Amino acid sequence: MIYLSDGFEGGDTRFYIHQHYLALLEKEAVPDVSVVPKNGMALCFRHELLHEGTRVIRGRKYVLRSDVMYFLKPNGK
Repeated sequence: MIYLSDGFEGGDTRFYIHQHYLALLEKEAVPDVSVVPKNGMALCFRHELLHEGTRVIRGRKYVLRSDVMYFLKPNGK
């Protein structure tokens, strides 16, 4: 994800690395990592990590989202 703007409030990306998604649904989860977006910053992570974007309280947040698809060859290279 590439952040294309700043000057807004909220909109952090939170990661719940050591928690189960049911705890998040029950509002009991506390994020392990919270990333504060800044214009021009890139954030790369494995999609299966439990994550969320917090609500933007003031201003507008623009991002460019993309996926990188890859696989390992059978010989491991």
